[in-house]
Amino acid sequence: MRTCNTCNKEKSLDSFYKDKTCKDGHHKKCKICHKSYIKKHYLENKDYYQNYKKQYNEENKKELKLHGKVYYNINKTQIQTQNKLYNIKNQKNIKVYNKMYNEKNKEEIIKYRQGNRDKSNTWQKNYNKNNKEVVTWRNLLYRVLGMNGNPKSNSTYKMLGYTHKELKLHLDNQGMDWNTHTVDHKVPVSWFKRNTPPNIVNSLYNLQPLTEAENKSKSNKFSSPISGLYFNQIRGWIKEEYLNKLV
Repeated sequence: MRTCNTCNKEKSLDSFYKDKTCKDGHHKKCKICHKSYIKKHYLENKDYYQNYKKQYNEENKKELKLHGKVYYNINKTQIQTQNKLYNIKNQKNIKVYNKMYNEKNKEEIIKYRQGNRDKSNTWQKNYNKNNKEVVTWRNLLYRVLGMNGNPKSNSTYKMLGYTHKELKLHLDNQGMDWNTHTVDHKVPVSWFKRNTPPNIVNSLYNLQPLTEAENKSKSNKFSSPISGLYFNQIRGWIKEEYLNKLV
């Protein structure tokens, strides 16, 4: 037992924080008085502590981020469970708070979202400009999926059977100019039956580069020869009214 030097009450040692600088190894203030003192001192010096914390966080940003990441990975399950329970317990309060916050900061939120959209659009434009073969590769798949009304069920590579690098090599070997040419289907997409697999319609055997003018002039016609191997592969997938035009 010992007496707190603030409230002057005699309490057991487990009511005091440990302090190696004291003779008996425990703080002179009891835990209740110590907490009260810390809270009062913080409120009286709030600006100082907030500025100190802000400066400390800025100077130790990398270390704090790494520490937070390590701590989260170690305690991931516990943190997620606690967050889930907290959200369930405080669902109404959180909803009210979010509504009040959104109303109070409406203009800032709009600016933030617009800024993110502008960044995203700029990034997307730059990506499309510098990765035209990837965009073309994906568009080939989505065109057929859209025609059939089907969702994407696997990776582009698995659904087409070749990579964007293989597509680029195939078209480059035919003189593709990625700034002026478009990708044309020798056998028009509309000639294939509904639900024809994308790898059949978009087979490399069926793709060739054409200028935009040439592609428009060709329209829905078949005017370029295809290999016998590809013909045998697609003959069961071509609509009957177009089958004789391939021979």
